[in-house]
Amino acid sequence: MNALVGKAIATVGQAAAAVGASAPPRPPPPPPTVWCVTLRRKPVLTKEDEPLIGGCEKTCTQILLIPFALVAHLLGWLVTIVLYFLGCIVLPCVGPALFNLFILAKLAAIDEKKGKEVAQETAVQLRQAAGCAMCLVRSYIFVYKHMILPLSMLCDW
Repeated sequence: MNALVGKAIATVGQAAAAVGASAPPRPPPPPPTVWCVTLRRKPVLTKEDEPLIGGCEKTCTQILLIPFALVAHLLGWLVTIVLYFLGCIVLPCVGPALFNLFILAKLAAIDEKKGKEVAQETAVQLRQAAGCAMCLVRSYIFVYKHMILPLSMLCDW
């Protein structure tokens, strides 16, 4: 049994190696950007990396941008704390009571209106509630990408 499994693993490994050898190499990713400043790499890997950046130019860019990135980093963490507070502390505390009121209002509306109209209104309100959650997520992604991440990108450049 072990020999059969060993042969199967060897066959799969050979097939994977053949596929990997026949595939063309992937092009390098474009250089990262921080606040519309392209962090050009040395040596040049893509067309966006040209012209070759000198050490003095790179150091001057870092000296200019790192203080702003530090302030943005600190403010970004403050905004992140507020977003986490809203998403993890306030909304779950308010959520159960809010959902109970929502259900009671829907049950009262079912008695007064037709079921199809209530279902359509409920679907619209559920989309709006999901939109609120997506707003929190998108806000966090924006803050992380444009306020928190640039400092580490500039320091690692």
